[in-house]
Amino acid sequence: MSSIKKAYFNAPDGQLHYRFLLATQSPKKAPCVFLHMSATSSRHFEAVMKLHAARGHDCFAPDMPGFGSSYDPETQPPNTGYYVDVFMQLFNSLNLTKFHLLGHHSGASLATELAVLYPTTVLTLCLVGAAIMSRSEQIALNTLINIPFNKPTASGAHLQKTWDYLASHGVGDDLEFKQGEVIDHIRAWKGRTQIYTCVFEQDMWGFFGRVGCETMVMCARDDVLWPYVGNVREIVS
Repeated sequence: MSSIKKAYFNAPDGQLHYRFLLATQSPKKAPCVFLHMSATSSRHFEAVMKLHAARGHDCFAPDMPGFGSSYDPETQPPNTGYYVDVFMQLFNSLNLTKFHLLGHHSGASLATELAVLYPTTVLTLCLVGAAIMSRSEQIALNTLINIPFNKPTASGAHLQKTWDYLASHGVGDDLEFKQGEVIDHIRAWKGRTQIYTCVFEQDMWGFFGRVGCETMVMCARDDVLWPYVGNVREIVS
């Protein structure tokens, strides 16, 4: 199998970075697209990209604006549609007309909106830790977590804060993986608050109810979004 490649797309506000891995078998199956959580990057999906490419799927994973190696929005994006639009510009440039879509946390919010706005493009949808909440739940969680806890400081204290934060949020014991997550979170301290501001204003409840393709929703029991999993049953019942 070939190695994961990296490339840039010239979006209107800057360069969008993405990873991709092309399947070598023929005939190929439908492509898979992966949208990462806050505040990591497409690096998070390297292992799963290798898994699905080996099964015949071309795999693509972009870094959200404000994350990884993508550009930083100069001002606060107006809504989640900003990110969805940039992603679709990338996918159109790659001629990705139909694909399976997976989103994790913030990526799940964007994936859901994308599936609703482009129903002929998304074949199936997989949501990992989806923020499907009522308006009151959105306000409460936004108040709790939308804080730039690791804003850079001259003392460097934000570096230790980020390490400790991830240690307490289930990043695991793999030191190499944890190091990568820490670097991603330090880089995206501002991007994290930008996407959270948009996600907690998004009508995720309404978007999820309008998804037309086959959908899987999953969430770990120790995930911050586990308390809201029951909302899925309320919407689809």
